[in-house]
Amino acid sequence: MFSTLQTVYTALADAQSCDLFWSLYRTRVERSLLPFYDQLLQLDRHVKAPNLVTLIRDNRDGQKDEIAIYGNSREQVYYECAEKIVDILAAYDIRVSYNCVDDEALPVERELPKVTLEEFVAGHPETKLIVCQPFNAFWRAKFEEAGVPPENLYFFRGARGAQYFEPMMKPGAHEVFVDAGCLNFGSSVDFAAWCKTRFDAIYAFEPDATNMQKCKETLDGTALDQSRVHLIPKGVWSEDAVLRFAEEGTGRSKLTEDGEQSVEVTSIDSALQGGPATFIKMDVEGAELEALKGAAATIQKYRPKLAVSLYHRPVDLVELPAYILGLVPDYKLYIRQHATYPVETILYCVCDGPAAL
Repeated sequence: MFSTLQTVYTALADAQSCDLFWSLYRTRVERSLLPFYDQLLQLDRHVKAPNLVTLIRDNRDGQKDEIAIYGNSREQVYYECAEKIVDILAAYDIRVSYNCVDDEALPVERELPKVTLEEFVAGHPETKLIVCQPFNAFWRAKFEEAGVPPENLYFFRGARGAQYFEPMMKPGAHEVFVDAGCLNFGSSVDFAAWCKTRFDAIYAFEPDATNMQKCKETLDGTALDQSRVHLIPKGVWSEDAVLRFAEEGTGRSKLTEDGEQSVEVTSIDSALQGGPATFIKMDVEGAELEALKGAAATIQKYRPKLAVSLYHRPVDLVELPAYILGLVPDYKLYIRQHATYPVETILYCVCDGPAAL
């Protein structure tokens, strides 16, 4: 285990990645040794957002803010996030006083008074508002335009959106993007903007039928040349197979032995049939290692940029980069954290020079 840790750590390309690696190792691999608040503190300095840690810190030190929570945008993940926040704050004797709701939000399932966003702004000018959505320009503008003072806004999650396209990921002239776990095609849209639509192909994999319909609708709403886009209604795995699947119509859908549905899965190597990839993004709810195994030939031959979710299983923090380095020892590794809670951790892998085509 120590030699594997050393191999991964040595391949990390900057100080931020090294610092974050050990912070994540403590919060995930050794998480039973740390109180939850201390886990949040380990990640706090890596996320550029006024967040839950700040609110907990202030109120633990004697400050007693009135607090409201804006639950979600009808996406299950944000709804669950709101439920979790109420529990986290309660553990520190911090009470949430209001559910802030509007047409885009569902209230958390707690006995909390509900106020509309307009009522909140008019009647609670000093109340702190916890927002479960990502810390990005859209959500900041939404609440600031509604009249919520910026100093009263706290975000549970860091910036998302184009999180797979950090500055070390530089576009080439003929990009071929593999979007493994494309959900609603949003990452592929971000990819097209990132490379200024100078791409040869997009291969987008999504086994959830509801999500695939969202992908089609998103694609139809863009100006992208659909002849270069391949929507593949399958999961990614180490081989072609039929596996059990829990279909939720959200980002939480996943391959699991307890799933009530069955879906087809394929390998990236099989889908590309020896063709190139310059960029592979993976967010497949814990199936990342098997998906990487199914992309081994592509990765070894073309050395594409990789952006891989690193948080679905505690062992992924070490196991995934170690496997990738076993395929291509020359990869430089970067880790970035996009939420104060221990999720939305992305591993970026790049080689010097363009991908081999």
